[in-house]
Amino acid sequence: MTQLQPDPVPNDGPSVHDLVIAALEGCKKADAALEDHDEARWDAIISLLRERKQTGIEWYGTTLQAGNGRDWLRDLREELADAACYAMQGIVESGLDITGAGDWHPVVAAYDEIIMALFELEGMSDGR
Repeated sequence: MTQLQPDPVPNDGPSVHDLVIAALEGCKKADAALEDHDEARWDAIISLLRERKQTGIEWYGTTLQAGNGRDWLRDLREELADAACYAMQGIVESGLDITGAGDWHPVVAAYDEIIMALFELEGMSDGR
């Protein structure tokens, strides 16, 4: 059985959620051809990240920060593996076809991207 990782140790570094939010807000501003529905999507993603930041604070007592004593690669791989399972759940419950024979669907596309990300990360090790 894999050992649990330690709880994150707070430090003076910035919140990783805040770094991602700032990057997304920059992308949103740079998108000169932003349509109303695209702006709503950016806003929804930013709002979700703010909610996840708060959930992390409530769960761990701190924000997610680099250098927090946890193995980020292990966390990333485990979270992506969970995301692949959630996406497959959506595919099955929606009666979608993952072979590509059916119409394009965002859940199938997300599943494919998650699997590809896991494939890319599988070659990484502690030496990074």
